[in-house]
Amino acid sequence: ATMRENTHYVRSNFNLSAPESSIQKYGCSVSGFNRGTLYITQNYLCYKSRVNDRTERIPFSKVQNIQISSGLNKKITVTNDRKPFIFSEFQPGHLKEAFSLITYLWQNPVSVVDTSALARQDAENKRILAARAKAKQDAANAAALEQQQVQTRPQVDTDASDMLLALALDTDSMQNETLQTIAKQGEQLDRIEHKIENIDANLDRADHLMKGIESMSYYMFGGKKNKAREKRELQLKDRSIKIPKGAAPLFELEILYKKSNDQLVPGFLVLEETSFKVVQPDSDKLIEKNTSYTYDQISEVVMRARHEHMDVRFGKKKSQRLRLMSSYLQVITNQLYTRCEKLKHPMEIVFEPGTNKFEYKDKRISMIPPVTRETRGGAAGGFFRGNQTKTSDLLSDSPAQTRADMDRVDGQLDQVYELTKGITAKAQGLNVELDRQNEQLGRINEKVDNVTDKTKNMNKRIDKQIK
Repeated sequence: ATMRENTHYVRSNFNLSAPESSIQKYGCSVSGFNRGTLYITQNYLCYKSRVNDRTERIPFSKVQNIQISSGLNKKITVTNDRKPFIFSEFQPGHLKEAFSLITYLWQNPVSVVDTSALARQDAENKRILAARAKAKQDAANAAALEQQQVQTRPQVDTDASDMLLALALDTDSMQNETLQTIAKQGEQLDRIEHKIENIDANLDRADHLMKGIESMSYYMFGGKKNKAREKRELQLKDRSIKIPKGAAPLFELEILYKKSNDQLVPGFLVLEETSFKVVQPDSDKLIEKNTSYTYDQISEVVMRARHEHMDVRFGKKKSQRLRLMSSYLQVITNQLYTRCEKLKHPMEIVFEPGTNKFEYKDKRISMIPPVTRETRGGAAGGFFRGNQTKTSDLLSDSPAQTRADMDRVDGQLDQVYELTKGITAKAQGLNVELDRQNEQLGRINEKVDNVTDKTKNMNKRIDKQIK
């Protein structure tokens, strides 16, 4: 109820319309005003003094700089195209949080992809392709003229794409050979470790026999009942390197993480193939203890009534959760949903009353770059590989050979793209095997040291018996 009341208050007092909503508010003072309340929405800073009801509305799109001073004169300075606004006298602990939230929204405008627009775009693409197909039939009557134009039009240089594809194929081939070599190396290490273990077992048996020679009492009073370790048969393991199939790409998004004391601090949400975590903005260290999770731990993702806030919950207890604020809730939800779906792990998406609902199942949502502060004033560009329109479809008035060459280049680039994905996946598998082999080498080194010590000790005992 409080969030709805704050949103209604902001819209009515600062002439804002839906879906503009109150995200957070802070008691503070601003230069030239009496003490009042700062309301932060998706696109505005709104301030209202308590005494004379004076108001100020600052669009993020007009902001040029934001600075914080946390010394004796604690303040936030927001400079727009008119003048600087100095916010001060925050309650204890609110200054840095307000600065983080204001800076985050200034740099990361709230972004939501209209999937219905994507559907309309698909329909329009189909219509265009149908129209072009008809145009191609009409153009058949002008084949002679088209042939004549071939001599004067620039040709598509396919040599570069040929060389790029050849390089990708060579890289893939060399990587395959490396994988086979590393796999054979792993099997050889298994044999070495096995032989060392059998040598160790033989030394234990020799030790048992030597004790019987050295001491009759050992043999008479129980020693003969002790059995030394027997040698074991070699069981070679399959060391062929497992390549992850269709590995989900690494995905990072700047967020504000809500700590256990409810303070918002900057961080990065990092989504990997089977797990995700929240790290500090300037390193790979976890932002707090136990902020690394696996997707199969998720029970539900909740869009909170406090706008642009999300809970990722684990298990039945509400206390087991990851809390964050982000301008990209749709993208985060899309990523979590599709990755859980790939793992066949059921999870629920919940929108609390009063939240702005959005589509989250379309895979293209995460492939469209979000609007940034630099592109806020204009239309943001978008690209996703799911678009099936070929380059040659955009060249319907070009010669047939030119279109064929473009189709060839497109096909080669698609091959390079797939090869690159495979190379990345193989590199991941290679790293896992090399880590395993490094650990095995450490074990072998310890076992060799142990066998060496036992051998030296056995030699001394034998020398003593001979003398």
